[in-house]
Amino acid sequence: MKKAILAMVSVFLLAAVSYGAEGKLDGVLLAQYMSTPASGANAFDVTRMYLTYVAELASNVKMRYTTDLARSVTPEAKGAEFLFAKYAWLEITKIIPGGARLRFGLIETPWIGFEDGIWGYRVQGSNFADRLGVISSADFGVSLDGKILGDNLEYFGVVVNGAGYKSAETDKSKRAELRLTGRPVKNVSVSGFVSKDYWSDDPSKPRDRTIGQVAYKDGNYTLAGDYLVATGSTAAGKNGAGYSIFGTAKLDTIFNALSGYTAIGRLDQYDPDTATASDASIRYIAGVSYELIKGTLILLDVDRLRTESGAGNTTSAYVHVQVKF
Repeated sequence: MKKAILAMVSVFLLAAVSYGAEGKLDGVLLAQYMSTPASGANAFDVTRMYLTYVAELASNVKMRYTTDLARSVTPEAKGAEFLFAKYAWLEITKIIPGGARLRFGLIETPWIGFEDGIWGYRVQGSNFADRLGVISSADFGVSLDGKILGDNLEYFGVVVNGAGYKSAETDKSKRAELRLTGRPVKNVSVSGFVSKDYWSDDPSKPRDRTIGQVAYKDGNYTLAGDYLVATGSTAAGKNGAGYSIFGTAKLDTIFNALSGYTAIGRLDQYDPDTATASDASIRYIAGVSYELIKGTLILLDVDRLRTESGAGNTTSAYVHVQVKF
Protein backbone atom coordinates (compact mmCIF):
# COMPACT_ATOMS: atom_id res chain seq x y z
CA MET A 1 0.00 0.00 0.00
CA LYS A 2 2.84 2.41 0.85
CA LYS A 3 4.37 1.95 -2.62
CA ALA A 4 1.00 2.63 -4.23
CA ILE A 5 0.54 5.81 -2.20
CA LEU A 6 4.04 7.04 -3.01
CA ALA A 7 3.50 6.35 -6.71
CA MET A 8 0.19 8.23 -6.71
CA VAL A 9 1.67 11.19 -4.84
CA SER A 10 4.66 11.32 -7.20
CA VAL A 11 2.38 11.46 -10.23
CA PHE A 12 0.31 14.25 -8.67
CA LEU A 13 3.34 16.33 -7.73
CA LEU A 14 5.05 15.87 -11.09
CA ALA A 15 1.83 16.88 -12.82
CA ALA A 16 1.63 20.01 -10.69
CA VAL A 17 5.21 20.98 -11.56
CA SER A 18 4.89 20.20 -15.27
CA TYR A 19 1.72 22.27 -15.59
CA GLY A 20 3.26 25.15 -13.66
CA ALA A 21 0.35 24.96 -11.21
CA GLU A 22 -0.12 27.45 -8.43
CA GLY A 23 0.04 25.44 -5.18
CA LYS A 24 -0.97 26.22 -1.64
CA LEU A 25 0.44 24.64 1.51
CA ASP A 26 -1.26 24.87 4.90
CA GLY A 27 -1.45 22.84 8.07
CA VAL A 28 -3.15 22.10 11.39
CA LEU A 29 -1.43 21.06 14.63
CA LEU A 30 -3.42 19.39 17.42
CA ALA A 31 -1.65 18.90 20.76
CA GLN A 32 -2.77 18.17 24.31
CA TYR A 33 -1.99 17.56 27.96
CA MET A 34 -4.07 14.83 29.65
CA SER A 35 -4.50 14.01 33.33
CA THR A 36 -6.52 11.13 34.85
CA PRO A 37 -6.52 11.71 38.63
CA ALA A 38 -7.89 8.28 39.59
CA SER A 39 -4.92 6.43 38.07
CA GLY A 40 -2.35 9.20 38.21
CA ALA A 41 -1.78 8.94 34.47
CA ASN A 42 -0.75 12.14 32.70
CA ALA A 43 0.93 12.92 29.40
CA PHE A 44 1.77 15.57 26.83
CA ASP A 45 1.06 14.52 23.25
CA VAL A 46 0.73 15.67 19.65
CA THR A 47 -2.44 13.92 18.52
CA ARG A 48 -2.55 15.10 14.92
CA MET A 49 -0.49 17.14 12.46
CA TYR A 50 -2.04 17.75 9.05
CA LEU A 51 -0.02 19.21 6.18
CA THR A 52 -2.00 19.85 3.00
CA TYR A 53 -0.78 20.79 -0.47
CA VAL A 54 -3.43 21.77 -3.05
CA ALA A 55 -2.61 22.70 -6.65
CA GLU A 56 -4.83 23.93 -9.49
CA LEU A 57 -3.70 22.03 -12.59
CA ALA A 58 -6.36 23.67 -14.77
CA SER A 59 -9.59 25.62 -14.34
CA ASN A 60 -11.45 22.38 -13.66
CA VAL A 61 -8.66 20.08 -12.42
CA LYS A 62 -7.20 20.08 -8.94
CA MET A 63 -4.97 17.81 -6.86
CA ARG A 64 -4.63 17.44 -3.10
CA TYR A 65 -2.12 15.66 -0.91
CA THR A 66 -2.49 15.65 2.89
CA THR A 67 -0.16 13.97 5.37
CA ASP A 68 -1.13 13.15 8.94
CA LEU A 69 0.88 12.39 12.07
CA ALA A 70 -0.26 9.86 14.66
CA ARG A 71 1.18 7.61 17.33
CA SER A 72 1.91 4.03 16.28
CA VAL A 73 0.19 1.23 18.17
CA THR A 74 2.52 -1.53 16.93
CA PRO A 75 4.83 -3.03 19.58
CA GLU A 76 7.96 -2.66 17.46
CA ALA A 77 7.40 1.09 17.02
CA LYS A 78 7.15 1.59 20.80
CA GLY A 79 4.61 4.38 20.48
CA ALA A 80 6.66 6.57 18.13
CA GLU A 81 4.92 9.16 15.96
CA PHE A 82 4.74 8.28 12.27
CA LEU A 83 3.77 10.17 9.12
CA PHE A 84 1.26 8.76 6.64
CA ALA A 85 -0.93 9.83 3.72
CA LYS A 86 -4.47 10.85 4.70
CA TYR A 87 -5.70 12.22 1.36
CA ALA A 88 -4.21 12.04 -2.13
CA TRP A 89 -6.69 12.70 -4.91
CA LEU A 90 -7.29 14.20 -8.32
CA GLU A 91 -10.46 16.30 -8.70
CA ILE A 92 -12.31 17.15 -11.90
CA THR A 93 -15.23 19.58 -12.06
CA LYS A 94 -17.56 20.94 -14.75
CA ILE A 95 -18.06 17.51 -16.32
CA ILE A 96 -21.58 17.13 -14.90
CA PRO A 97 -24.24 19.87 -14.94
CA GLY A 98 -24.57 21.60 -11.58
CA GLY A 99 -20.86 21.84 -10.81
CA ALA A 100 -20.42 18.38 -9.27
CA ARG A 101 -16.92 17.29 -8.22
CA LEU A 102 -15.45 13.93 -9.23
CA ARG A 103 -12.50 12.69 -7.17
CA PHE A 104 -10.28 9.65 -7.56
CA GLY A 105 -7.56 8.31 -5.25
CA LEU A 106 -7.33 8.40 -1.47
CA ILE A 107 -10.49 10.39 -0.85
CA GLU A 108 -12.69 11.82 1.91
CA THR A 109 -15.72 9.72 2.80
CA PRO A 110 -19.10 11.46 3.13
CA TRP A 111 -19.77 11.59 6.87
CA ILE A 112 -16.78 12.13 9.20
CA GLY A 113 -15.48 15.39 7.75
CA PHE A 114 -19.03 16.69 7.37
CA GLU A 115 -19.79 16.16 11.07
CA ASP A 116 -16.40 17.59 12.10
CA GLY A 117 -17.39 20.75 10.24
CA ILE A 118 -20.59 21.06 12.27
CA TRP A 119 -18.99 20.16 15.62
CA GLY A 120 -15.96 22.37 15.01
CA TYR A 121 -13.82 20.81 17.75
CA ARG A 122 -11.81 17.99 16.20
CA VAL A 123 -9.07 19.18 18.58
CA GLN A 124 -11.04 17.64 21.48
CA GLY A 125 -11.12 14.23 19.81
CA SER A 126 -12.86 12.23 17.13
CA ASN A 127 -16.57 12.68 16.53
CA PHE A 128 -19.14 10.04 17.52
CA ALA A 129 -18.95 7.60 14.57
CA ASP A 130 -15.20 8.13 14.10
CA ARG A 131 -14.41 7.41 17.76
CA LEU A 132 -16.47 4.21 17.63
CA GLY A 133 -14.48 3.08 14.58
CA VAL A 134 -17.59 2.08 12.63
CA ILE A 135 -16.79 4.43 9.71
CA SER A 136 -13.47 5.54 8.23
CA SER A 137 -12.82 9.21 7.43
CA ALA A 138 -10.88 8.36 4.24
CA ASP A 139 -10.49 5.44 1.86
CA PHE A 140 -9.24 4.48 -1.60
CA GLY A 141 -11.86 4.91 -4.30
CA VAL A 142 -13.94 7.41 -6.28
CA SER A 143 -16.44 10.05 -5.14
CA LEU A 144 -19.01 12.40 -6.59
CA ASP A 145 -20.52 15.33 -4.69
CA GLY A 146 -22.54 18.40 -5.51
CA LYS A 147 -25.72 20.39 -4.88
CA ILE A 148 -29.11 20.42 -6.58
CA LEU A 149 -32.50 22.12 -6.16
CA GLY A 150 -30.93 25.54 -5.88
CA ASP A 151 -28.28 24.40 -3.38
CA ASN A 152 -31.02 23.18 -1.02
CA LEU A 153 -30.01 19.51 -1.36
CA GLU A 154 -26.42 18.35 -1.05
CA TYR A 155 -25.28 14.87 -2.10
CA PHE A 156 -21.98 13.05 -1.54
CA GLY A 157 -21.49 9.47 -2.71
CA VAL A 158 -18.44 7.21 -2.80
CA VAL A 159 -17.41 3.71 -3.85
CA VAL A 160 -14.32 2.65 -1.89
CA ASN A 161 -12.37 -0.44 -0.86
CA GLY A 162 -14.00 -0.36 2.57
CA ALA A 163 -10.91 -1.12 4.66
CA GLY A 164 -10.09 2.55 5.34
CA TYR A 165 -7.03 4.63 4.59
CA LYS A 166 -4.75 2.65 6.93
CA SER A 167 -5.29 -0.74 5.27
CA ALA A 168 -4.79 -2.36 1.90
CA GLU A 169 -7.62 -4.10 0.07
CA THR A 170 -7.85 -7.74 1.18
CA ASP A 171 -10.96 -9.05 -0.59
CA LYS A 172 -13.24 -8.38 -3.56
CA SER A 173 -15.90 -6.41 -1.68
CA LYS A 174 -16.45 -2.69 -2.12
CA ARG A 175 -18.24 -0.22 0.13
CA ALA A 176 -20.78 2.29 -1.16
CA GLU A 177 -21.66 5.31 0.98
CA LEU A 178 -24.09 8.16 0.42
CA ARG A 179 -24.95 11.29 2.39
CA LEU A 180 -27.89 13.54 1.59
CA THR A 181 -28.25 16.89 3.36
CA GLY A 182 -31.26 19.14 3.01
CA ARG A 183 -31.48 22.69 4.27
CA PRO A 184 -35.20 23.39 4.78
CA VAL A 185 -34.70 26.73 6.56
CA LYS A 186 -31.82 29.07 7.30
CA ASN A 187 -29.10 27.58 9.57
CA VAL A 188 -30.88 24.21 9.82
CA SER A 189 -29.76 20.99 8.11
CA VAL A 190 -31.31 17.53 8.01
CA SER A 191 -28.95 14.73 6.94
CA GLY A 192 -29.10 11.03 6.24
CA PHE A 193 -26.17 8.69 5.67
CA VAL A 194 -25.97 5.05 4.57
CA SER A 195 -22.96 2.76 4.17
CA LYS A 196 -23.19 -0.75 2.73
CA ASP A 197 -20.83 -3.48 1.52
CA TYR A 198 -21.28 -5.00 -1.94
CA TRP A 199 -19.70 -8.05 -3.61
CA SER A 200 -18.79 -9.36 -0.17
CA ASP A 201 -17.25 -12.82 0.21
CA ASP A 202 -19.95 -13.52 2.80
CA PRO A 203 -23.17 -11.51 2.25
CA SER A 204 -24.70 -13.16 5.32
CA LYS A 205 -22.42 -11.00 7.51
CA PRO A 206 -23.28 -7.40 6.55
CA ARG A 207 -21.51 -4.30 7.91
CA ASP A 208 -24.13 -1.67 7.20
CA ARG A 209 -24.25 1.76 8.85
CA THR A 210 -27.10 4.26 8.94
CA ILE A 211 -27.02 7.75 10.51
CA GLY A 212 -29.66 10.43 10.80
CA GLN A 213 -28.92 13.96 11.98
CA VAL A 214 -30.69 17.26 12.60
CA ALA A 215 -28.44 20.28 13.17
CA TYR A 216 -28.65 24.03 13.79
CA LYS A 217 -25.55 26.15 13.23
CA ASP A 218 -25.08 29.90 12.97
CA GLY A 219 -22.26 32.27 13.81
CA ASN A 220 -22.80 31.96 17.57
CA TYR A 221 -24.48 28.65 18.38
CA THR A 222 -24.43 25.02 17.31
CA LEU A 223 -26.84 22.29 18.39
CA ALA A 224 -27.05 18.88 16.72
CA GLY A 225 -28.18 15.33 17.34
CA ASP A 226 -27.22 12.05 15.61
CA TYR A 227 -28.72 8.58 15.77
CA LEU A 228 -26.56 5.72 14.48
CA VAL A 229 -27.33 2.08 13.71
CA ALA A 230 -24.42 -0.26 12.93
CA THR A 231 -25.17 -3.75 11.64
CA GLY A 232 -22.16 -5.93 12.35
CA SER A 233 -20.87 -3.18 14.64
CA THR A 234 -17.83 -5.01 16.05
CA ALA A 235 -18.25 -8.54 14.72
CA ALA A 236 -20.62 -10.59 12.61
CA GLY A 237 -24.02 -10.88 14.23
CA LYS A 238 -23.57 -7.93 16.59
CA ASN A 239 -25.79 -4.93 15.92
CA GLY A 240 -25.00 -1.62 17.61
CA ALA A 241 -27.02 1.55 18.10
CA GLY A 242 -26.50 4.88 19.81
CA TYR A 243 -26.84 8.64 19.69
CA SER A 244 -24.78 11.79 20.07
CA ILE A 245 -25.97 15.25 21.12
CA PHE A 246 -23.52 18.14 20.93
CA GLY A 247 -23.48 21.90 20.98
CA THR A 248 -21.38 25.04 21.25
CA ALA A 249 -22.16 28.60 22.35
CA LYS A 250 -20.06 31.75 22.07
CA LEU A 251 -20.08 33.27 25.53
CA ASP A 252 -19.81 36.90 24.42
CA THR A 253 -23.44 36.63 23.33
CA ILE A 254 -24.21 36.46 27.07
CA PHE A 255 -21.37 38.52 28.57
CA ASN A 256 -19.49 41.03 26.38
CA ALA A 257 -16.37 40.60 28.50
CA LEU A 258 -16.04 36.97 27.37
CA SER A 259 -15.16 37.75 23.77
CA GLY A 260 -13.27 34.83 22.21
CA TYR A 261 -14.62 32.26 24.68
CA THR A 262 -16.88 29.37 23.61
CA ALA A 263 -18.57 26.72 25.76
CA ILE A 264 -18.82 23.21 24.30
CA GLY A 265 -20.71 20.13 25.38
CA ARG A 266 -21.32 16.64 24.03
CA LEU A 267 -23.05 13.44 25.12
CA ASP A 268 -22.40 10.11 23.33
CA GLN A 269 -24.32 6.92 24.16
CA TYR A 270 -23.61 3.64 22.39
CA ASP A 271 -24.56 -0.01 22.76
CA PRO A 272 -22.24 -2.20 20.61
CA ASP A 273 -24.55 -5.23 20.84
CA THR A 274 -28.22 -4.50 21.43
CA ALA A 275 -28.87 -8.21 22.13
CA THR A 276 -26.47 -8.25 25.08
CA ALA A 277 -27.20 -6.63 28.45
CA SER A 278 -24.85 -4.32 30.36
CA ASP A 279 -22.43 -3.50 27.54
CA ALA A 280 -23.51 0.07 26.72
CA SER A 281 -21.44 3.15 27.53
CA ILE A 282 -22.04 6.87 27.83
CA ARG A 283 -19.51 9.68 27.44
CA TYR A 284 -19.85 13.25 28.72
CA ILE A 285 -17.66 16.05 27.39
CA ALA A 286 -17.76 19.64 28.63
CA GLY A 287 -15.30 22.48 28.23
CA VAL A 288 -14.45 26.07 27.38
CA SER A 289 -12.23 27.26 24.54
CA TYR A 290 -10.48 30.56 23.94
CA GLU A 291 -9.52 31.62 20.41
CA LEU A 292 -6.19 33.45 20.45
CA ILE A 293 -6.29 34.30 16.75
CA LYS A 294 -8.43 32.90 13.96
CA GLY A 295 -7.91 29.13 13.80
CA THR A 296 -5.67 29.00 16.88
CA LEU A 297 -7.29 28.14 20.19
CA ILE A 298 -6.88 26.60 23.64
CA LEU A 299 -9.55 24.23 24.95
CA LEU A 300 -9.94 23.12 28.58
CA ASP A 301 -12.33 20.20 28.96
CA VAL A 302 -13.35 17.19 31.02
CA ASP A 303 -14.05 13.83 29.35
CA ARG A 304 -16.00 11.36 31.48
CA LEU A 305 -16.73 7.77 30.33
CA ARG A 306 -19.20 5.52 32.16
CA THR A 307 -20.08 1.92 31.24
CA GLU A 308 -23.02 -0.20 32.34
CA SER A 309 -20.65 -2.90 33.57
CA GLY A 310 -18.49 -0.42 35.49
CA ALA A 311 -15.34 -1.63 33.74
CA GLY A 312 -13.30 1.09 32.06
CA ASN A 313 -14.91 4.03 33.85
CA THR A 314 -12.59 7.05 33.53
CA THR A 315 -12.63 10.80 34.08
CA SER A 316 -9.85 12.80 32.45
CA ALA A 317 -9.05 16.50 32.24
CA TYR A 318 -7.44 17.96 29.12
CA VAL A 319 -5.70 21.03 27.83
CA HIS A 320 -5.98 20.98 24.04
CA VAL A 321 -4.18 23.31 21.63
CA GLN A 322 -5.08 23.85 17.99
CA VAL A 323 -2.85 25.82 15.61
CA LYS A 324 -3.79 26.50 11.99
CA PHE A 325 -1.15 27.90 9.65
